[in-house]
Amino acid sequence: MNAKPSFRPVPCHGGWQIVVTWPDARTEQLIGYSSEAEAVKWINNLSDRWAVKAADGLILPRRANHF
Repeated sequence: MNAKPSFRPVPCHGGWQIVVTWPDARTEQLIGYSSEAEAVKWINNLSDRWAVKAADGLILPRRANHF
């Protein structure tokens, strides 16, 4: 099975992040979006390509800092 992750824009510390949920329930946070529109644009235009690279191990996972 080669299912795609889901992508969801969420507000974070005055900006926006994208929460990626993989089929095995792992999550990642992609940070640094200035608006919901910017995050949605990335999801619509680049998320499929990013998911393929991430699944192939070509992108290191990003981890949110929790203090």
